[in-house]
Amino acid sequence: MSVFSIDPRAPVTGRAAGFIAAAPGAVWALLSDPGTWPAWYPGVTEAHFEGPLVPGTEFDRFSGPAFVRSRLELVEPGERLGWRDSGIGSGAPHLWTLRPERGGTSVVTEASLSGLSAWLFRASRRQALDTGLNAAIGALARLATVGDRAA
Repeated sequence: MSVFSIDPRAPVTGRAAGFIAAAPGAVWALLSDPGTWPAWYPGVTEAHFEGPLVPGTEFDRFSGPAFVRSRLELVEPGERLGWRDSGIGSGAPHLWTLRPERGGTSVVTEASLSGLSAWLFRASRRQALDTGLNAAIGALARLATVGDRAA
């Protein structure tokens, strides 16, 4: 098990958890395929990996008007996916954890934001992060449930 995690001391941290009534494989298929992200990840209009699904692979995504460059840090197929966004004066680790449960999958997503912008606007950034993480789980659940029934 890897030690990759969010930074609990960062000025902005967020966590959301939920249950998805779909098999872990159906949830993982969406989570690990950035081509599906625009359908469920709030604000993401485009995303693609620049290589295989392994630690060290870099990827890009457009979130609203922003271009975000990231690097996969943790890949435990079917269980955990983690990456770190990079930017000028900021860092943002994101972590998704899946656990099989009776009737579906328990999902936890966490992120932390650091840097000057996160510190200066921490209250509004914290609220936006919490809203986004919860919305992501809800949309992922809707899509995974439909896809799992079709399988």
